[in-house]
Amino acid sequence: MAPRPETLTCCLSQAGIASAPLKANEVERVKSELRQRAKASSRAADSVSVDEVLHVLRPLVELLKQTAPDFTSAQVSSRQSFWRNAAEVTLGRAEGAAIFKRLLKDPGVIAAVDERLCLELAPAAGEGAKRRKVAEATPAPEAASSTHKGIMQRHATQMEALRRQCDQDEKMLLEKHQKAFEMRRLSYIEMMDTALGNLKLDQEKQMRWLKDHSRARTEALRSKQLGDFFSPVLHVTLGRGNVHVCQGFYELSPIHTRGWQPVYRKYKSRYFLYLSKQCWWISTESNMLMRQPRGLLHSGAVRLNDSPARPERATNWKVVGSGKKWESIDLKLDDLKEPKAEFVVVSMAGTELLRKSFQLHETVVTVKTTLSRTLKSSWNRPADFIRLCLGSQALSNAKELGRLTIGAGTPLQAVLIPINCKHCMVSLEKQWYPCCRCSNCHQYLCLECGARCRECDYCMANICNECAMDCDHLCCRCCAEESEYSEEDDGEFYY
Repeated sequence: MAPRPETLTCCLSQAGIASAPLKANEVERVKSELRQRAKASSRAADSVSVDEVLHVLRPLVELLKQTAPDFTSAQVSSRQSFWRNAAEVTLGRAEGAAIFKRLLKDPGVIAAVDERLCLELAPAAGEGAKRRKVAEATPAPEAASSTHKGIMQRHATQMEALRRQCDQDEKMLLEKHQKAFEMRRLSYIEMMDTALGNLKLDQEKQMRWLKDHSRARTEALRSKQLGDFFSPVLHVTLGRGNVHVCQGFYELSPIHTRGWQPVYRKYKSRYFLYLSKQCWWISTESNMLMRQPRGLLHSGAVRLNDSPARPERATNWKVVGSGKKWESIDLKLDDLKEPKAEFVVVSMAGTELLRKSFQLHETVVTVKTTLSRTLKSSWNRPADFIRLCLGSQALSNAKELGRLTIGAGTPLQAVLIPINCKHCMVSLEKQWYPCCRCSNCHQYLCLECGARCRECDYCMANICNECAMDCDHLCCRCCAEESEYSEEDDGEFYY
């Protein structure tokens, strides 16, 4: 018994029918069409006729016309065997396939089907004869086998080289993309780290601001509350002829004040006035924090009751003497209702020139300016040529008035600085106002020397010849701006 064929090519070979090679896509198309027709016919009617079998097998006829033109010249038994085997192969187990397979096993049905289909294939017989003649006229394939083989080998070699080149290009492209991705990842990580660092800095800055703002507001509220019970500023002065580092202006410290016992701090200094063991002490911050009865000065014992303690009521003050023994001293505490004090300025002859109250945070130059404006009619002198002294010490313009260690009744002495021309040294005591003044060295020149001064190239300010040579004919302000612009332009190229 012959084996059961599995493909249409096997069916044709087993039936002894010569055919051209079948294309796989054509075979699949015919199988799909046969199964669709079998399925549709089985659903349309309960019984299947010969016409419906012919309708189902007709796609095979179209395939045989193209591949097996000599099909009708084969024996009848071979053709009938082909129809049965082809139906088995193409229909398979599709829906309705069993009905058609059973009908094709009937001799009468298979004979009618073969006869009808051979009539449809009859026109292709002539074409088959023509194809055979053309095939006989063509030369045998062995003659061109060597040429074809060489061409195939060359194509195979080229395809292998192309495949290797494609693999190499793919590898290089993959490495390039991986490197770019790694660079982007590192850049993103660096950017995130920078953003996180900036965020932390901003948070720390905001927290510091909130802390400082809260502390400042707390101090302000605390000062306002304590101001109703205690003096905001105390002026500690000693008797005439006595000078001590502890004398000066003391401000109420709301942070260190506890309950009804106030703490005062010398203006921007390290000395504190506090109460310890029923005595007022002037000492450093470390002793104040621990409320130690230790310091440079202390008062006698004071009586404490439910009322707030007031240091201005203390008496019997003592100071450490030369023999490291406590000695009595004449100390006075003046209660200042506001953070300002009255200052007196006198001349070299002792004549009072100015008496006015100033804020403690104001500087010495404020007093000099006020004095110059007050005595403009009599002195006619700018504030730059007035020097204030406390005793034998000359005061700088930036020194704050609250940091002066000034005693009771001690005035500030005003010393006049002579005004002379920078070049010819002519006295300008009576004509300094219309004279020229250098914007760099701030010295005055007479009218003749001022006429020879230069002007700033930018702002047209007056500059003496010496300063003009040093600053390239620019004033101090314009020279600083020019240097700032030059630093910003470093590293840039202009064409």
